[in-house]
Amino acid sequence: MLQRLLAFLLLLCCLSGVASGQELSFTLAGVDHPMLKVRDISAKLDWRDKVALTARIGELGWQGKTWRNARFDCPDMQIYSAHLSCPAGRLDVGEPIRVRFDYWPASQKFSISLAPKGEQWQASGQLTGPQAALLLDFKGARLARLGALLPADMPKPSQGRVDGRLRIGLAARQPATMSGRLTLRELAFADASGLHAGDKLAATLDFDASRQNTGWRWQGRLDWHSGELFWNPLYLAGGGHALNASGRWGEAGLAVEHAELRLADVGLARASLAWQAGQGLQALNLDASDVALGPLYQLFKPLLAGTALADLAVAGRGDLSLAMASGQVTRADIALRDADIVDNQQRFLLKAVNAHLPWRLDAPTEGEITMAGGELLKLALGATRIPLRLNGWQADIERAVLAVLDGRLEVHDFHAEKAGEAWQWRFQGALEPISMPRLSAALGWPAMKGQLAGTIPRVAFADQTLTIDGALQMQVFDGTVELKDLRLYNPLGIPTLSAELDMRRLDLGLLTDTFSFGNIQGRLDAHVAGLELSNWQPLRFDAWLRSSPGDYPRKISQKAVQNISALGGGGAVAAVQKSLLRVFENFRYSQLGLSCRLQNGVCHMDGVEPAPGGYVIVKGGGLPAITVMGYNRQVDWQDLLDRLKRITQDNLSPVVK
Repeated sequence: MLQRLLAFLLLLCCLSGVASGQELSFTLAGVDHPMLKVRDISAKLDWRDKVALTARIGELGWQGKTWRNARFDCPDMQIYSAHLSCPAGRLDVGEPIRVRFDYWPASQKFSISLAPKGEQWQASGQLTGPQAALLLDFKGARLARLGALLPADMPKPSQGRVDGRLRIGLAARQPATMSGRLTLRELAFADASGLHAGDKLAATLDFDASRQNTGWRWQGRLDWHSGELFWNPLYLAGGGHALNASGRWGEAGLAVEHAELRLADVGLARASLAWQAGQGLQALNLDASDVALGPLYQLFKPLLAGTALADLAVAGRGDLSLAMASGQVTRADIALRDADIVDNQQRFLLKAVNAHLPWRLDAPTEGEITMAGGELLKLALGATRIPLRLNGWQADIERAVLAVLDGRLEVHDFHAEKAGEAWQWRFQGALEPISMPRLSAALGWPAMKGQLAGTIPRVAFADQTLTIDGALQMQVFDGTVELKDLRLYNPLGIPTLSAELDMRRLDLGLLTDTFSFGNIQGRLDAHVAGLELSNWQPLRFDAWLRSSPGDYPRKISQKAVQNISALGGGGAVAAVQKSLLRVFENFRYSQLGLSCRLQNGVCHMDGVEPAPGGYVIVKGGGLPAITVMGYNRQVDWQDLLDRLKRITQDNLSPVVK
């Protein structure tokens, strides 16, 4: 086919037709070919003073691209007995291009040279005989010119130059061959989707291919000198990379029988693969030993966008061995050695991670992950060993203990499995006592007293939703807290949470001392029903808190009275036994309580019992006693938060009557 096209182009330059006097003209309506469409062709040969050729193509189409009014002039065509030559032709396809061509009809040898400013494109060779071959030479050739010749779905070069030579063997009784060496400079390209792009690429490509019965057998080497490449989902930058590969290519697909890829700063990988047309990657064997994990992470970083692993600093070394057959992964062996993994958003830190993870699609295996320590949400983690059982797309951990601050998190019956294209998992466990002072200091909270401990019921994650079966129980402020019916949707995006919360017999002394609220002695129960949060901001809930039933000391300080009054809004007043306020620092009470039903950003408030024009927040009892009333039943939620903030920052000016 290529031979026919070349012959046609050359004949277009030298065909003759009916002549009159010293002028010969011919016209051609058009030529249609799967690769080329030509319309409105005319040529004129004039030999009055010199032999001059003028040719015009009204319309030229190639790969969906159309040029119009292309013109070629050869003012001094030289015709010899065996040789036709145009030493100074001019081609105009929107820009003037100098052209030289020579043609030897008997042997069908030819040479065509195009020389746009600063470039040289040359084709030469012989179209018939045992030495039939086509040579293509490039010197400073602009790659952007090739964009119009490429299929629409391929990335298009926008800039860059190429130097080098291609040789295409065309001998009829010999296998077709193709070989060459190309040097690319400052190459930039992109496709319409933006998923494949390169910038300032410099590389040298050597290749050699020959046609066999079933396709082409090839081998090549690519030396990458510099530049950036994004080929979704991989990102590669810098230089010093090299690829040696050999294989076969035909209608059935591409087979890479041997490939050796050396990435600068990462290491060496050896691979073979089979890619079938219409079916994609069907087989793969990959082995990479002792690779640097940090540069390797940067290579695959775009693949992790939008996940918790999207912004890491990674160090250490590792091995990877992977096998694929019939389009699915059948084996993977992963090893990490002294890997440090740091989340740049300071959510977690893992130190000296070592892992041995042998995985088989159709057989159970056992692996292990250990680490020297780390942090999770600023909570210090101790040394940990996690044994794993792997079986196809399932993973199980019978029991693992993770040291957290001065306590321990125990996880057991962990099970993860792949369902469709998504993973789901579940586990249960327990939290052994962690001192609240250490926990609150680590999390930047006000210093809390006591311990945090509890049991973790079955926690499950599926369909982007985390759920807890039963109640998550904790011991804080010498009381108990139960979190029930928890559902957390889309935890890695914009989360939505719903839950029920119960608190029983919290020590008010520990609680109020923690938040600089003023001292209250007693016990407190609280319940939050229908809690709904969106992106961690409350949308609605129905909450109340009350004095716990039972016999225990009940005292409230003057400062706490003032703060509770402030929560009631502008109409709240501490009204009973006013004259004693200046004498006593603490007062007795029989009940205290407050409720808030949040709807549409407004907190509808109430107390332990109704009172004329309002409600009772603190009901006095004993001597000296005090009663605190609230009169404002509807408070803007944000206004209430601001009041709490001012109170806990101890900046509220006391107003007590």
